[in-house]
Amino acid sequence: LLECAVFCLNIDIDLNEIAQSKEVFSKIALFDGYADTILLKDEQKSRFIIYDNTIDALYEACKPEILGRRREFPLVAIVHYLREIIDGKADRSDLESAKRRISQLLNESIVAEEDSKNKVNDPLSKYGIQSWKQIDLSQLNIEKLRAEFQQATYKNIEIADLRSFIDEKLQKMLEQNVTRKPFAQRLQEIIEKYNSGINTREDYFEDLMDFFQKMKEEDKRATREGLTETELEIFDLLKKENLTKDEEQKVKEAAKSLLIRLQEERPKVLINDWHKDTQTKLQVQMAIKNVLNNFLPDSYDKAVYNSKCDVVYDYFLTKAQNTSYNRKA
Repeated sequence: LLECAVFCLNIDIDLNEIAQSKEVFSKIALFDGYADTILLKDEQKSRFIIYDNTIDALYEACKPEILGRRREFPLVAIVHYLREIIDGKADRSDLESAKRRISQLLNESIVAEEDSKNKVNDPLSKYGIQSWKQIDLSQLNIEKLRAEFQQATYKNIEIADLRSFIDEKLQKMLEQNVTRKPFAQRLQEIIEKYNSGINTREDYFEDLMDFFQKMKEEDKRATREGLTETELEIFDLLKKENLTKDEEQKVKEAAKSLLIRLQEERPKVLINDWHKDTQTKLQVQMAIKNVLNNFLPDSYDKAVYNSKCDVVYDYFLTKAQNTSYNRKA
C-alpha cells in the first residue's frame, strides 16, 4: 500500500486526500481526475493495475485476521475503487462530472446477442465458431464521437473507453477473419507512437478515429461483396493481387462452392474429428483441390494453385483442432 501511495504521489495523485473525505466514493470527484491522470500513459495504467492486483491478493490472503482492523487499511478500498473507475466498472451515475457521453454512444452500438438470421447464414458456426456479443459499428457517428471528446473534462478516460471498445470489436473481427491481422498491427503502431511521446493526446485520438473509420468500412465488406463472413474469410484466403472483376467473381464462387462441398454435399468430408485420421485428412485435401481446380481463374498457375490449396487446408485444420481443444476444455 505504501509503495502504491508513493507511486501515485509521483504522478500528482494523493490517495490520502480521498481517505480524509467523509463522502461516499461515488460522490468524490477526485476519483475521476485521478483515473484520468493514471490513464495518461499505458505504463502508468499497467503499473497501477499490478499494485491493485497485489494489494487485493494480499488483503484476501490475510483474512480473517485483519477483518476486525479494516479501518487501519482505508487505501485498500480506495485503490480498488479507483481501479474500477479505470476499468469503467464503477457505478458513477449519481455524479454529473463522471458521466461519459462518449461511453454511452459506444454502448448504444452493442447488440446483446447475434440474431438468428446471422446464425443461419454463417455455416461454419456449427464447426466451432462461438456466437458473441455483436458490436454494430454502423450505428456509430464518428463526427459525434469527435464532438463529445472535445467537450469531455477527462479526455484520457474517454480515450480509454474508446480503446477498450476498439479492442473488443477488433478481437471479434479477427476471430471472424484471420486475414485481418494487419488491423491489429496498425492499432499497435498507433498505441506505441503515442506512448513514445511522438504524438499528442489529440493526435492519438484522431489516429484512433481514423482507425475506427477503417474498421467500420471493413465491418461492412462482407455485405458489399455479397458474402457471409465465413465466405469472405475464404475469399480473402484465396484471392491474389491484380485480379480483374471477372476473376474476383470466380474466386467468390470458389469460396462459396468450397464451403458447400465441405459442409453440405455427400459424401461428407468434414466429419467430427476428421483431423485425427490420416484417411479423412486426405479426403478433405482432395475435396479442396477438386473444387479450387474447377473454380479458380486460369491466371492461378500451378504454384499459386498449390499454395492456395495448402492455405485453405491449413485454415480448416486449425479450426478443427481448436474446436476439439475447446470441447475438451
